[in-house]
Amino acid sequence: MATSAPPIIYDEREELLREAAALGNAKALTFYLTAGVSPNAQNKINGWTPLHWAAQRSHVQLVNVLLRHGADPTIKNFKQQTARDVASNLDVLAALDRVLGADAEPAPALAPADAPLAIMPNYLRDPDLLKTWSAPDELPAQLQPVVLRAPEPEPEAPTAAVSATTASAPPTAPETANLEILVHQKAADGSLDVLGAILVPPSTLIRDAVAQIKEELLDDPDATINIFPSRPASG
Repeated sequence: MATSAPPIIYDEREELLREAAALGNAKALTFYLTAGVSPNAQNKINGWTPLHWAAQRSHVQLVNVLLRHGADPTIKNFKQQTARDVASNLDVLAALDRVLGADAEPAPALAPADAPLAIMPNYLRDPDLLKTWSAPDELPAQLQPVVLRAPEPEPEAPTAAVSATTASAPPTAPETANLEILVHQKAADGSLDVLGAILVPPSTLIRDAVAQIKEELLDDPDATINIFPSRPASG
């Protein structure tokens, strides 16, 4: 199942879209809009959108492109001005009014195209000719926009399914090792010779162990037998 990409937490392309709208760079503006950058992203200082800039700078073609990509002409900047309020061209007003339709207010007085701005962006004060005429994919790597996404969440460890049979089964008691009994025969000089060994469960009675020794190792049923536990057998 395909998963969606983590949300974007910072997108430099929004500011570059406003820059393209102000500079009249139709190639860059179309590139960013096609890439999914919001046409309504507002500057955090003055609240201007790309449409405000295109209208104020009399870029009629860019106004129409922005409107076709969903730019909202009713958005106000932080001075409560819409794109119509800062427009400096009758053709721009006409393009905006076609979208607004019956909601269009009486045409405002056109703002002078060279009216001083409260805040002059660097890209208007000292425009970068490369950015003015180039599409973003034509720019060198060091000028490519930065897009930061939220870190992807760590994948959850799979939870092992526990069957009802496994959950309810009592614990199995560990197997008990057999006891190895070594059988020695005392020689005339007092030394001991190993005759062999038998394996018996730890619960075996002494008389049963003796009977097993006589049956498996000795031919003399009356022989004297001493039993000394040695080590647990491995099997």
